[in-house]
Amino acid sequence: MREYLSMLKRKLQQIFFRDRVYWQYLFNKRKFRALFNYLWSRLYVRDIAGGIVDPLFRRFPLLAPYPSELEIEVTTLCHLKCIFCEHTFWKDQPQKNISFNDFKNIMDQFPNLKFINLTGEGTCFLNPDFFEMIRYLKRSDVFVMFVDSFDFFDAEKSKQVIELGVERIEVSLDAACKETYEKIKTGAKWNRTLTNLRTLRDFKKQYGSPFPFIFFRYVVNTLNMDEIYDFVELVADLDMNLGQWTVVEFCGLLCFEKNEHLFVEALDPNLVRAVDRRAAEKNIQIAWSHINRLPSMESCSKWQQPYIMIGGDVVIDCAVLMSDQRRHLRAHRICNLIEEPFKPVWNSEYYRNIRKSVPCKQGPVSKHCLLCRGYDIQKRVQKYGVFDELSDCSTLTANYKLSQNNLLAQHRR
Repeated sequence: MREYLSMLKRKLQQIFFRDRVYWQYLFNKRKFRALFNYLWSRLYVRDIAGGIVDPLFRRFPLLAPYPSELEIEVTTLCHLKCIFCEHTFWKDQPQKNISFNDFKNIMDQFPNLKFINLTGEGTCFLNPDFFEMIRYLKRSDVFVMFVDSFDFFDAEKSKQVIELGVERIEVSLDAACKETYEKIKTGAKWNRTLTNLRTLRDFKKQYGSPFPFIFFRYVVNTLNMDEIYDFVELVADLDMNLGQWTVVEFCGLLCFEKNEHLFVEALDPNLVRAVDRRAAEKNIQIAWSHINRLPSMESCSKWQQPYIMIGGDVVIDCAVLMSDQRRHLRAHRICNLIEEPFKPVWNSEYYRNIRKSVPCKQGPVSKHCLLCRGYDIQKRVQKYGVFDELSDCSTLTANYKLSQNNLLAQHRR
């Protein structure tokens, strides 16, 4: 309890004092519903350092309410060939956009939606309806976040995201110099990317808006591990949040067979300490994610935020992606939101069993979690096996368990 109260105090201080420029902006603009959704998201959504009720829901998972937060793929089209991304190696996966009508019909199934991550394995701006989707969400003042490489992010797009009130953009930038960047992100241009970032920063100044908040994600691999310290200097120089704090997430590679040669086993602790010290001097918060070891499965709370793949298939969490096993994910989807409504599925015994299984310290692992890349599931799989929610949760199917353990051994380190 003492640890939880300390965490809660820290988060409240961050939101209401350190980040006051953001909520004060919405208050001064009299955007009260947007202000409520912003504060709700900052408090409850773990993706943006919230998660204040996650300890309760991990202990009592069936108390988690019908989702008010989502991740959805808006496209699987991409003009880049990043050397560590599974998209680069796709041969038989559909590459397409979600239509606006399908998007709208899915969103309408979540009447209390407050936060959304418009994501996917592709470039959002390749969907011609992308801004129309944001406009639809902004009718309800939903907190909108998306990920982008900034290779297509020209001046017109900068104006639109500010005018529409997009709250957060996570920038995928995996190097601190031109040579490494263009080697990792094949097809992207270093100078164009930096120009586009500075253009957005300048428009934020011109509009007098602190939004969108810019967050940087850097996937650590064998090609860029020596540039981590320099990357902190680059982010400080860009000053994308206009003197406010910035977040940089250094992520370990979520590896599969075709990219495992790029995997970094561990970082030098001296480097980590030096980066943390320099970042603190530059008003940058560092997050080390999937570095050195994965957190235990029972610490996961992401099952509260359904991930909707292109075509409407629902999987339990984005962490099961980047396993180069999308055909497996579709075969073991939870449901399809274009074919059936989500609410009866969420309330079904089938989905209740899934939610109950994740935070358990003992017991078999749901088949829907088997390809998870964000948490350590191996110990529980090895000890308790895998279960199919359609059968008795206490009964394991031997053939299924064997096939899934083989799959796990093949596609995880």
